[in-house]
Amino acid sequence: DGYLAISIAQDAAAALVASNEAERAAELLAAACETHEAAGLGRPSAALLAAHAQAVLRCGRLASARELFERAALAADDDQDATSLAIAALGLGGVWLAEQRSPVDRERILALQARARDALPDDEAALRLRLRVRLAAEQSYATGDLESIAAEVEAARALCDAAVLAEALSLYHHTLLGPEHRALRPRVAHEMVAAAAAANDNSLSLMALLW
Repeated sequence: DGYLAISIAQDAAAALVASNEAERAAELLAAACETHEAAGLGRPSAALLAAHAQAVLRCGRLASARELFERAALAADDDQDATSLAIAALGLGGVWLAEQRSPVDRERILALQARARDALPDDEAALRLRLRVRLAAEQSYATGDLESIAAEVEAARALCDAAVLAEALSLYHHTLLGPEHRALRPRVAHEMVAAAAAANDNSLSLMALLW
């Protein structure tokens, strides 16, 4: 059964990502997408496309991931899949802040992220918080006002989810670019090292160490 094989591939890929084997996960999910179409099952589901995009992003292939997240976002709208739409919207934000190449792209993606945040069901608290953090960080980066991102980082601490906190601290660090932040930057980086290690995320751990 094609659907069963693809479901097994998704579960195996999730385990590989959790073990910091994103390259193998990305290859497996790419094969699952190809199998989906080759087996005459139609377009891959938004959830499968979003998982593939996430694995590719985790590999550090940012341009390829962006294209895949665009495809996942379109599929999520078609599937009426709010969770996959949120994952795609987050992925389109990239790793850093203000990654979009034009003001039009920036506004489009910010609007998509806000729409995805508002569409999430109540049981997706962590995903909603990740979108809130991203939107607050983008606003702080643009305006220099750190109040909103600092509040969302506090919310991430209260959530007690190491992966969410590490991601929030990474975005927070991106907003602390001025000389007046020189004492705060190392504190945020050290906290991010601890959170990324607790989350067993090699990508975020490396970024934290570089900060």
